[in-house]
Amino acid sequence: MNGSHFLTLYEDLLEGGQTLEVRGSKVIELTDYRLRIPPLEYITSFQARKLNLAYCKQEWLWYLRGDRFDDSIQQHATMWKKLKQSDGGFNSNYGQYIFEEGQFEWCVRRLSEDKYTRQASMQLLNKSHMYEGNTDFVCTHGINFRIRDNRLDMTVMMRSNDAIFGTTNDVFCFGQLLLMTRAALLDQYPELEVGTYTHFVNSIHVYERHWEMLERLVIEGQSGFYSIDQVVPDSLDDVLLSTSKYGRWLRS
Repeated sequence: MNGSHFLTLYEDLLEGGQTLEVRGSKVIELTDYRLRIPPLEYITSFQARKLNLAYCKQEWLWYLRGDRFDDSIQQHATMWKKLKQSDGGFNSNYGQYIFEEGQFEWCVRRLSEDKYTRQASMQLLNKSHMYEGNTDFVCTHGINFRIRDNRLDMTVMMRSNDAIFGTTNDVFCFGQLLLMTRAALLDQYPELEVGTYTHFVNSIHVYERHWEMLERLVIEGQSGFYSIDQVVPDSLDDVLLSTSKYGRWLRS
């Protein structure tokens, strides 16, 4: 684990990003950006931007519960109070689409029945989010899985991503989803390996308040980086059961 994929993103933003003003906020932006993430390199952190791993774990557990109206996430990040909708729900609890709507099961079933299927897809952003006054417009279009060369690859298509906070948190959570999907397929494909995670973003950006941090990230480079080892689940039970080493790691 060396964090080079994130460092490349920060370098690209600083060197080639366009400065513009969006809804009263200045940002540095890259469009149609592809971030390639090697297996198990979902948890990366730099001294200039220390990842809040405790929060990342809570967000993933929030997704696993799949409850649109679960407001416990507000205890871990106050920003969610601003995103709560008039019905008391959160559009960006991705678990409601991934798990409660059966899209996770769909992907696992399609891959189990047809190893090389191109139909293992789930949709997060949808028509129900398109209304005036929506303060929680879902940032993720969808997620695709595929098996090639006995490796499970995943592509996440993002509408929009804040490169400093949003991207690191999303990569953590979607990385866990990739591990979970692979674990669910091990009975069918015992030799299946974890593949590449491609994170494709229409607009990846850094807000003005983080421009100095962006410069420091690039200047310090690898010297400011530290990595965090991850546990690879050996079965779906390893993901879901609190008694497993993976479950304990998430809940620690």
